[in-house]
Amino acid sequence: MAELSPDELHPAQFYAKKLIGDLQPADGLVQLTGYARNKNANDDFYLDDTTGQIQAQNIPEESPQITEGNLYRVFGKYEIDGTGTPIITAHIVQDMQNLEFDLFLKTMKKWKELP
Repeated sequence: MAELSPDELHPAQFYAKKLIGDLQPADGLVQLTGYARNKNANDDFYLDDTTGQIQAQNIPEESPQITEGNLYRVFGKYEIDGTGTPIITAHIVQDMQNLEFDLFLKTMKKWKELP
């Protein structure tokens, strides 16, 4: 199988799929999936995947309307802000309402157990 050139790679391949509770300081570009909580006037919100919560900031204008309690996938940069709080600076936000979240969590937890 031929290797793909950087131009042929999908941008999502550069974002590591993680659970919030598994984030490490060295993580950079990540994709996180969870429920929107505590949305503010800027559409920033907390993403909750049952393993933890993280504030999603700088939501792009072209993102779907954020509704508390709805399921979203956020592609972005994991950072620690000036107060020591972990955040994800959003690059892409996707509505994931059709995802079977319980099955997703089970799959992610099994995937972590693989050698």
